[in-house]
Amino acid sequence: MHTAAAGFLLPGLLLFGGTLPPSPAAGVSLAGGLTGNSTPAPDAPDEDADEEGGQDNAVQEGDAQVETLQESLPETADETAQIEVDASAAVVVGVTWESPADDGEELEVEIRTRIDGQWGPWEEMHFADSGPDPDSEEHRTARPATEAYNVSGAEAVEIREAGSSPGDIAGEVTVSQTEITETDRAVTEGTGLNALIQDGLVAEAEGVDALTVNAPRIITRAGWGANESLRRCDPDISSQAPLGVTIHHTAGSNTYTEAAVPGILRGILNHHTQGNGWCDVGYNFLVDRFGNVYEGRSGGINEPVIGAHAGGFNARTVGVSVLGTFTSSAPPVAARNAVARIAAWKADQFGMNPTGQVTITSNGSTRYPSGQEVRLPTIFGHRDVSTTECPGNAFYPQLGSIRTTAAQILQDERYPVVGAIRNYLNANAQARAKLGAPVEAERRLPDGGAVQTFEGGSVHWTQATGAYGTWGGIRNRWRDLSWERGPLGYPTSNERCGLKDGGCVQDFQGGSIHWKQGVGAHPTWGGIRNKWRDVGWENSNLGYPVRAEICGLRGNGCYQRFEGGDIHWSPSTGAHPTWGGIRTAWGSQGYEGGRLGYPTSDEYVRDGRTWQDFQGGRISWRSGQGTQIHYN
Repeated sequence: MHTAAAGFLLPGLLLFGGTLPPSPAAGVSLAGGLTGNSTPAPDAPDEDADEEGGQDNAVQEGDAQVETLQESLPETADETAQIEVDASAAVVVGVTWESPADDGEELEVEIRTRIDGQWGPWEEMHFADSGPDPDSEEHRTARPATEAYNVSGAEAVEIREAGSSPGDIAGEVTVSQTEITETDRAVTEGTGLNALIQDGLVAEAEGVDALTVNAPRIITRAGWGANESLRRCDPDISSQAPLGVTIHHTAGSNTYTEAAVPGILRGILNHHTQGNGWCDVGYNFLVDRFGNVYEGRSGGINEPVIGAHAGGFNARTVGVSVLGTFTSSAPPVAARNAVARIAAWKADQFGMNPTGQVTITSNGSTRYPSGQEVRLPTIFGHRDVSTTECPGNAFYPQLGSIRTTAAQILQDERYPVVGAIRNYLNANAQARAKLGAPVEAERRLPDGGAVQTFEGGSVHWTQATGAYGTWGGIRNRWRDLSWERGPLGYPTSNERCGLKDGGCVQDFQGGSIHWKQGVGAHPTWGGIRNKWRDVGWENSNLGYPVRAEICGLRGNGCYQRFEGGDIHWSPSTGAHPTWGGIRTAWGSQGYEGGRLGYPTSDEYVRDGRTWQDFQGGRISWRSGQGTQIHYN
């Protein structure tokens, strides 16, 4: 076994690319003849960049910096690089090759860790099938590399070549180690939250560009101790809004502590910039297993920053990665909910539909050639656009629930349903099914009432009536009558169906609306409605109304037509129905405009004949004899 048993437990606070404290020897002596030199990675930014207008170092004075150790990877499988690390620190391991990023040769490396004196099984260190878009300047300096592999909690790591390196150039192992600080514990636990917010270490909802959906509490780059001098270029802000959200996982242990996460992110920053050769962290946001959200790539959490997380699709997506490997088990609920919260926030910010689909044109990925239009869910996995297992076989099936959760957050917070309207919906399954999701926030009406519109209708409320929903044909008819401002006022009941011939009815302050297939929805109110009620509603000879009440008749009268007849009303006679032969005879002499005038009674039976009285006489009817008009 070719090992590198370096005593990699440096006590100092070292900045990657900075000066190491004195060591027992210029090169740390390693078993088997390998030499480990804690030196800057190639192309590390100049430490004096700040003085020349470069990036500011966001790491707070006294906080831990990243210690690094680089070793050449043995080129044969029977040799390994073994490095001891601090089990109490946050540790990230990666392998890079000095070869063009589009080399195309397969990279195979395996890793195992020693915990409590026991070596675990060998696991593949997956090649980072992500990175900058091929047409970007950032891609020009990118190098082939493995994912940044989290080994926090381990005592030692061992790495071996499991396949051929690109060309004849051996890979280089970089271990990034950083101690866990009190600031790390404070930002992850939220201790002294107000002070953290004031110091810019944490961004609360009110500190970000949230329209109506609350953003998650975000631990900023300053909060997790990003060394801004490691950034290799300025962030690239897209001129176009994102179309989708790409979901990832990182690599390595799933058993890290909450306080270790800021240090793990410092290691990922180290690997992505100094190993992969990228400008910055590839992901826009990261989420830990506890549900904490972290700012990833710089440029602003509110901006459409172009990442390096899904090569070929970066420019129109937001990259969100959960820390861990999710091949056999999914991330905890807290992490999945945090991902959904980010997706909902970005969907609200950029007008995306979490449960919808989008078409994105590839800039060239390992799955889709440049120029190909790809139809994708708005929230999709990295594997949907690249030849990778990311975000893991156990995580990928959870994306459906993340989409629906994000949509629910968007619905609940963009258009919250509260108070009496919420109580009404909670108590009425029929109304929930008919109305669907809200499409606007609750609005106050001039008379003190309130309304909220939904996909399938609306709910109106007043203190006097309570809350009731309207939908379908009845709601459309009420709308035509000017809603609550019209003669019906507010609804006072739910829609009730199951009436004669499959009809439905809904009551309002000023009357009701009945509906029947083939007849439509029509209102009744006042004296005409009362008379229709007295004769038996739709179960009477009149049946359902076929039009609304019409007024302006002789003597300020009104009438309403029904399936089986009419009801006429006047101030002096009240409301009375007519149907059948008597109505036909009355109509033949001009209805209320004729000599008989308005009816003054309903039909009645006397001496074997059916009679009805009018202002100017009577009409009688007998079976087999027909009708007779009797004028006064």
